[in-house]
Amino acid sequence: MIILDTSVWIEHLKNNQNYFPKICKLLESGEILAVECVFGELLQGVKNKKEEEIILKYWEHLPKKKYRDIIIKAGIYQKIINY
Repeated sequence: MIILDTSVWIEHLKNNQNYFPKICKLLESGEILAVECVFGELLQGVKNKKEEEIILKYWEHLPKKKYRDIIIKAGIYQKIINY
């Protein structure tokens, strides 16, 4: 499972072609995991009701897991990849 950073979701939602096709493939294959704090950040930035509905539909349909310290573990994992 993959957790997308808020900034990556934003690029996907803006239909940025550097992100959109890749993320669509991951979504279609069920590889993206929804994390509440990321979707909370996305919802803080909505400009209208339509944007809110789109984000909430993703939230509703994506798999979610409640893991203890998942964001901390994701941060450590990202740090390892960048070394």
